[in-house]
Order: sequence, then structure tokens, then C-alpha cells
Amino acid sequence: MNRMLVLPPGKLIRDNYPEIFKQHGENIRLITLTNKQLIEQLKKKAVEEAQEMQSVVGLPSELEEYCDLMKVMMAIKQKRGFTDEQIQKVMEEKRQKKGAFEKGIYLVY
Repeated sequence: MNRMLVLPPGKLIRDNYPEIFKQHGENIRLITLTNKQLIEQLKKKAVEEAQEMQSVVGLPSELEEYCDLMKVMMAIKQKRGFTDEQIQKVMEEKRQKKGAFEKGIYLVY
């Protein structure tokens, strides 16, 4: 039976944070995720970062949040083994079929 371990409350953190917490004398509990758990947590982190990007105003903050989101997306890409060529091909196929987001068209409902 392939049962996934239920994770305790918490969140995915950047790789250097355990050392930062330690330097500040914080007592924390960490676990190392399986690849399947990591991918699931990266997806959750992508949503979190997208929400943070939505909530900020101004170029410096938007750029920082954009970079955070891209870092998560790059981690998913790496863990899933997606190639740049695969990504570009699918993006172009979707652009050809559905268009892009360049014209600012907004659907009112």
C-alpha cells in the first residue's frame, strides 16, 4: 500500500533557513520531505508566493515577489525534470491555440 505520510502543520522553507534559525537560537523541528511530498509542498508554496505578489504594490516589491515565485517554479521544473524545450513548446502551443495575455482583455461576468 502506497500511503502518503500526513505532514504535521508547517510549511516549506528555503534551504538556508535552518542555519538562520540556529544562529538566532531558535529551537525548531524539521523533517525532510520525500520527493512526492516536496512537489506537493512546492505547489502550495507557488500559490503562497503568487498571493504575496498580488498583495504588493510597486516595482521593487513586485520584482522581489516575482523572483520568489520564479524560484519556486524553477524548483518544480527541476524536480519534475521539465526541460526548457518542453516548456517553450507547450507555451507556444497554448499561445497559438488560446493566445497570450498581451492585449489586456478582461472578461466581465
